[in-house]
Amino acid sequence: MKNPCRILVNSIPKSGTHLMLQLVEGIPKMKIAGSWIDPEEKLSLIKEGIFAPAHLPYSSSAEEYIRKNNIKMILITRDLRDNVISLVHFILRNQYNHPYNPYLGLGLHSYEDQIMTMIKGAKVEDPLYGGPLIIQNIRGYSIDIMKWLDYEHVCWVKFEDLAGDTETKHNTLQRITDHLWDGLHVFNLTKEEIVERMLRNVNPDKSATFRKGSIGDWRKDFTPEHKRVFKEVAGDLLIRLGYEKDYNW
Repeated sequence: MKNPCRILVNSIPKSGTHLMLQLVEGIPKMKIAGSWIDPEEKLSLIKEGIFAPAHLPYSSSAEEYIRKNNIKMILITRDLRDNVISLVHFILRNQYNHPYNPYLGLGLHSYEDQIMTMIKGAKVEDPLYGGPLIIQNIRGYSIDIMKWLDYEHVCWVKFEDLAGDTETKHNTLQRITDHLWDGLHVFNLTKEEIVERMLRNVNPDKSATFRKGSIGDWRKDFTPEHKRVFKEVAGDLLIRLGYEKDYNW
């Protein structure tokens, strides 16, 4: 029996995409697409029984396609301050020849400066290749993807709820199962049994980009100046995502 679900695992970069992919792969009869959904025209790859990852910004055309083709989106976000820290380490590791690596790795020798650059962005000369390099700030990384939060058919998941205590993780996976249930009910399995299969499929060692999966690293790495600039650049987004109630942090 084929799984009728079509699933888009969408996320802000470095928010736990690969963890969610492993969880979804634990669902019976689900197979991953052969490509990330970039550009949005690749949404056509998501057939029955297929799931795919993306850092897909909101657009009316993508929303229409997802709605008409009954694609279920799981949207993953994270504390954007931790996104910054994770992005710095990901870029410096340069696993996929990241375009920002030459500047962060060669042009900046201070970890504090690397963090600040990922918070506020920059327009600089590339030290390796020459020519201008525009580094997107953390707001640019997140704002257009966050627009999916206004789309009522999205299942919004916070990374912290997947990496936190057992009860919270379990409740979050139950929400995901509820979101997908019109496709999953064809299997002779309870929701609890599907959740258990998802959990058994998680193996951080098999994630190509996993580093630590920590919560709250920003607290030890941010300086007071990092905090000040972050509030200016994206403080409102932290409030929108529910990580802060105001700017007094």
